[in-house]
Amino acid sequence: MKKVILFIGLAVGFVLGSKMGREPYEKIESAVRGVAEDPTVRAKADEAKQKATQLAQDAAATAKEKAPGVADQVKATVAQGTSAVKDKVSGGSSDTSTGADLPTGDVDGVAGGDAQVGDKPLGA
Repeated sequence: MKKVILFIGLAVGFVLGSKMGREPYEKIESAVRGVAEDPTVRAKADEAKQKATQLAQDAAATAKEKAPGVADQVKATVAQGTSAVKDKVSGGSSDTSTGADLPTGDVDGVAGGDAQVGDKPLGA
């Protein structure tokens, strides 16, 4: 039923549109063109463009300024986490700040993910 209503609407629109011709479309086009060419509208559009450009430049400068510091923080955090994991695996440290209970000694036989004990590895 919905398709029939849609088809009827399209047919009526086509018939009315073809009877009216291009005149309504040309009126709409000239109205839009008149607004777009209005000096006040152009001035506001240019002002908005300049503001957006300035905001983008400010954001880029801030990101460029802060990126090295953030990168150093990430490197330090990763290095700290890596050394804690190495200590846990080798059994050398009792630091539990990482919150991970890692096995000590030989970790080759440890199943990960959804694997069950005794499952063959994918490569086998």
